[in-house]
Amino acid sequence: MVNQNTPNFKAHLLTGKRLIPVLMAIISIIATVLLTQLVSTMLRFENQTGISAHILSQAERVASELDTAQQVASNSPYPECTVDDINLLRRLTLEYELVQDIGRVWQGKIICTAGWGILKHATVLPDTGYYSHIEGRTFYRHVADMLPVKKTNNLIVKGNTVIFTSPVNIKMQYMSDLMLDWHLVTRNGAYVFDTFSTPSQSDSHNWLSLFTQRSQQRICSKQFDLCVETTTQNNALTALPSGVLLVLVVLGAGAGYLAGFALMVWAGRINSIDARLKKAVFYHLLHLEYQPQYRLSDESVVGAEVLVRWKDDVYGNVSPEFFIKLAERLGIYRQITRFVIEQSLMDMSGLMAEHPDFTLSINVGKHDITDATFLPYLNAMADNSGCLRQQIKMEITEKTDVNYKIIAESARELQQLGYLVSLDDFGTGVANIHWLTEITFDEIKLDKYFVRGLGDDFKKTMLDALLSIIVPLNKTIVFEGIETREEKEIVLSAYATAIGQGWYYSRAVPVNEFIKIYHNARKECQESAGE
Repeated sequence: MVNQNTPNFKAHLLTGKRLIPVLMAIISIIATVLLTQLVSTMLRFENQTGISAHILSQAERVASELDTAQQVASNSPYPECTVDDINLLRRLTLEYELVQDIGRVWQGKIICTAGWGILKHATVLPDTGYYSHIEGRTFYRHVADMLPVKKTNNLIVKGNTVIFTSPVNIKMQYMSDLMLDWHLVTRNGAYVFDTFSTPSQSDSHNWLSLFTQRSQQRICSKQFDLCVETTTQNNALTALPSGVLLVLVVLGAGAGYLAGFALMVWAGRINSIDARLKKAVFYHLLHLEYQPQYRLSDESVVGAEVLVRWKDDVYGNVSPEFFIKLAERLGIYRQITRFVIEQSLMDMSGLMAEHPDFTLSINVGKHDITDATFLPYLNAMADNSGCLRQQIKMEITEKTDVNYKIIAESARELQQLGYLVSLDDFGTGVANIHWLTEITFDEIKLDKYFVRGLGDDFKKTMLDALLSIIVPLNKTIVFEGIETREEKEIVLSAYATAIGQGWYYSRAVPVNEFIKIYHNARKECQESAGE
C-alpha cells in the first residue's frame, strides 16, 4: 500500500523509532544526574537547617549567660568600684566561664574591673560600637589595649556595666566537610558577632561544576538580637567517587535504553496500520461516499452505491481493497458493515422517503452472509430509518469465497424480507454462469473490465456474448466503470435500458454533494421532458 500523502513515511517512521532508545538513554542519564543532585540537595538542605539551628542555639546560650551576668552586676547593692562591688564582680567572673572580665563604666570610660581593680587611668570606650535597640546594649568587637595588658577583646556595654567576653568555640568540626559558611549577626546585619568560612576549593571537574548549587538560610532568635546566616555550595557529583559516578551513568543509560526500546515497540504498535484501523473503526473515523447510478437513456439518477473510505493521519488515503481485507483479518469487518448500513440509511433516509423509486446499494461480504445476527440487524435499521426495504439493494460480490449454496440461501432470505439483491463484479470471479442458475437476484452488475476499451472489437464481441445470456433473464443490468462518452454510447446501443456508473458521470462524493447531483439531474430530466 502506498501512502498518497507521505510516500516515504514508513522509512522515516522506522528511522525515527530506532532513535528512541538512544534518545531515552541520553535523557535517562541526565535524569539520573539531576535526581542524584536533587536528593543530595534535599539531604544537605536538611543538614544545613540542623547546623543553623545548632549554631543559633549555642549563640543564644552564650548571650543568655552574658545577659545574666550583666543583670546581676547591674543590680549590685554596692557603690560602684568599692571593695564590695569589685568582689561581686570577681565572683561573677568565677561563676560565668564566658565572662573573661567585668567592670564599671562611667561617662564613657572604664574605671574599674574585677581583674584589675580601680584603674589608675580610666580607659575611654571607642566610638565604633554598635548599639542594639532590641537589647539596649552596645557591642564592640576586636577592641585593643583597653586594659593594662595588651590584648584584643570583645566588649558588651549595658548601663554602667561592661563585660569582656572570652572567645567562644562554636565552630563544629564537620562544617568544612559540608562546605558551609556562616555568620552570626544582628537582625539588621549591621554588626557581625562571629563568622566562619570554609577553605576555597578549586573544581577540576569542569562540566560537573555546572551542577553546583548555592543554598542560603537565615534563622533568628526570638529572645536576642541574633541571626544566623548560612551558605553552602552543593554539588553531589563532584563529591562522588569517579567509580560511583560511572556506575550511576551506566545504570541510567541502561534503564533509559530499555525504556526507550519498550516505547519504540509501543509506538510501533499504536502507529501500525492494524492499530490505526482498529482505532478508526472504534471511533467511527471512517467516512462514506456515494457514487450516482444513472439511467443511460435519459441520464437521470436512479440510485447510489455507498462506498466506505478511510483517510488516516499517518497513512493517508488507504485503498478500500486493502483495509477491507485487513479488517477481515483483524475480525472487525462486521463493525465496518454495520457502520456503513447505519450511516448510509441516516444520510439517505430523507431522499429515499421523498423518492420511492430511488435505490441504495450496499455491499455485503462473506462475514455478513454467515452471520446469524445480520438480517435481524438489517431489518431493525431499515425499519427505523423509515425507508422501504425494496429501496435497499444488497450487493453480493462474485469474489466472495463462500459456498454458493450459502449465498443462494442468503439471497433468497433477503428477497423474502423485501430487499433487492444484486450480483456485483459479475464475470471476474470463479462462479460466472453457475451463479445465474443457482442464485435468485434482481440486478446484475458487470465489472468495469467489460466496459473499458469497448472500442476494441474483441471486447465488444465478449460483451455482446455476455449480454445474450443475461438479457433474457429480465434483470436490471448495471455497467460499472463508464469513463468516456464513447463507452456510454456503446453500452447504450448494446442495451437500451442499461444503468451505468463511473467517472464519466461522477466520482463517489460526500452525501451533501450527491444530493445536489441528484436534484440537478432530476431538474434537467424534467426540463428535457418539458421540451
